[in-house]
This record gives sequence, structure tokens and C-alpha cells, in this order.
Amino acid sequence: MIRRLILVLALGSVLPLASCVTDRQPARFDAFSRNRMEVLVRQVTSARDAHSAATDQIVDTLRAVRRKAWTGAEPQEAYDLVRRMLATCESRYHTAKLRRDRMEETGREFFDQWGREVEDYADETLRQESRRNLNDFKDRLKVVVRQMEQAEQEMDKVIGVVQDQMLFIKHHRTSAALPPRPGPEVEPVVQAETLVNMTGITVLRADDFISRAQVTK
Repeated sequence: MIRRLILVLALGSVLPLASCVTDRQPARFDAFSRNRMEVLVRQVTSARDAHSAATDQIVDTLRAVRRKAWTGAEPQEAYDLVRRMLATCESRYHTAKLRRDRMEETGREFFDQWGREVEDYADETLRQESRRNLNDFKDRLKVVVRQMEQAEQEMDKVIGVVQDQMLFIKHHRTSAALPPRPGPEVEPVVQAETLVNMTGITVLRADDFISRAQVTK
């Protein structure tokens, strides 16, 4: 009987203490513990790869059109070729934009939560260091987003070049053969080089973010 009484009293003193410790943890603790940084890194990697794939497809299309779809080419065959390749370019382009949007949204949600949880620190030194890291990652992601947007603008320009050529070929499908390609205001190969360089910088910025995140995990 005495042993039971001691056990009941002991449990009665431990349970409130455990409840008190649990109550001190913020309600968002469980969600944060899923490591959203890893999720964001995957999104950055996915967006980076999508931009590289879109650039490769657009540049390959530009070269193929120049090589196969102009002087002496059979108009209907040339039109079908350009139309198919253009559709692939547009699909890759929209995929790159979608993944960049998803990456940006994931980052915004993660950083908002991190910012709220900074206030949960009792240690002022840890709070300041966490806030400094938060601001560093936010700035780095902004650079990645901005660079991807600039690359997308170049993609849009080059896709526009392909669209113009497809339209011209479409309007000459009844000809025996396509005429020589009229000289453009800006040589497409120059636009392609600009796109490749822009995407190369995008990859570097994304890799910088990824490596920084992996170091701090």
C-alpha cells in the first residue's frame, strides 16, 4: 500500500513537469523539424537544371533551324521541323519558369517561418547569429531568383526569333523551295551566346546557394 502511494506521488510530480517542458516548445516546432532547408535546396537544384535544359533545347533548335530549314529546304518539311522544335522549346521554358516560381515560394515560406522562430531564442547571441544566417540565405536566394529571371528574358527573346522564322516558313509553304533567309537585325548566334552566358551565371549562383546550405546543415 505504501509503495503504491509513493509511486502515485512520484508520477504526479513528473507528469506536470513533462507537460511544462512540452508547452514551452512553439507550436511550429514539428513543422520546422522536417528540415525545410533540404526541401529548398532540392527546389533550387531542380530550377537550376530546368534552366540549363531549356537553354540547351533553345540553342539546339536555333542551330537546327539555321542548318535544315532554310535555303533549298522543302517548305512543308521545314515548317513541321520548326513547329515541333519550337513546341519543345516553349515547354522547357515554361517548366523552368514554373520551377523558379516554386523555388521562390518555398524559400518565402521557409524564411518567414525562420524569421518567426528567431524570436523563440532565449539566448541573445544565438538569436543574432540565426538572424544573420537568415538574412544571408535570403539575400543569396534573391540573387538566384534575379539571375533566373534574367535568363528567362533571354530565353523569351531567342524563342521569339524561332517563332518569327516558323511564321515566315509557314507563309511560304506553297513555294517550291524556301528562299534564302533574310538578314536579321541581330544575328541569332549572338543572341544564343548571350543566353548561354546568362544561364551559365545562373548555374553558378544556384551552386553557390546550394554549397552554402550544405555547409551549414
